[in-house]
Amino acid sequence: MVNMDIDVELLTQYAHLLTSQQAGRTSKSGKSKKSGAAKFYEKSNYNSSQLVKDLNLNDPKVRYQLIKMMKSSDVSYLLKLLQKKHLLLGMKFFTKEKLAKILGSIPQEEMIKVLKNMYTNKQIMEMLPEATLKRFLASDKIEKKNVMEYLKQLNPQELNKMYEEATGQRMNTSNKSDMLKQIEALKPEKFLEAIQSLPKKHLVGLSAHLLKEQPELFKEIPTDRLSECFEKSLKGDMIQGMAALDKELLVNIAQGLPPQLIQQVVTMIDPKDLANVLLENCTDLLGKLG
Repeated sequence: MVNMDIDVELLTQYAHLLTSQQAGRTSKSGKSKKSGAAKFYEKSNYNSSQLVKDLNLNDPKVRYQLIKMMKSSDVSYLLKLLQKKHLLLGMKFFTKEKLAKILGSIPQEEMIKVLKNMYTNKQIMEMLPEATLKRFLASDKIEKKNVMEYLKQLNPQELNKMYEEATGQRMNTSNKSDMLKQIEALKPEKFLEAIQSLPKKHLVGLSAHLLKEQPELFKEIPTDRLSECFEKSLKGDMIQGMAALDKELLVNIAQGLPPQLIQQVVTMIDPKDLANVLLENCTDLLGKLG
């Protein structure tokens, strides 16, 4: 039964590429494990470079056929030897919905890395609900001076409106500098009411400005709200954003693919790295080859 978390179209295209020709060397059989293994170890100074040449491991179809014969534990280990760019290519096997779910479940710090690699602060804030922005602006970790810095770009009409929303009264001045001073002098709860009354474009702009000045404030945004940004994103953008993740985490994510797909992903391994693993851990497999 097909796992619908997998991009079936991509799988079909990639599998056809790898299996279009059978790997002649790996299809041979008949020699015992002992005699086969002896062939490799009796040879003086036998090394991975020689194995690459003898088994034609530069051919991805050959690598694929060999990997299909390996134990699942050895195949999973190969993921750790892939370059980061190859692990990212492997992410294409997941559907957009599955990738969004995966990214929505990683630690918040890692989630933020991905989002910041995909979007500007303003673009991220634009994807959040207005209520989330208002709650964010209520954080006691926000430095008031950074809020006031943003408010300097508002026109007098906008400043007057936010003051009136918070106090019920209009300002007694039309001088912008004096207006800013009156807003700054408001009691904390009234000051918060004033900035929360701003239209969404300014809630977005103010929030983005604060994140620029105080990047640590990202942690004040609920994880479930940040995860919703992935649901609104394209799969290609998510994969590009995942380049910000450590390789170890990418390996862990890739291990969530079905075994058959992990085999296809690790086929991108450097031939010499595969040869090293075969020589160190898979002499039983080498013993089966003619």
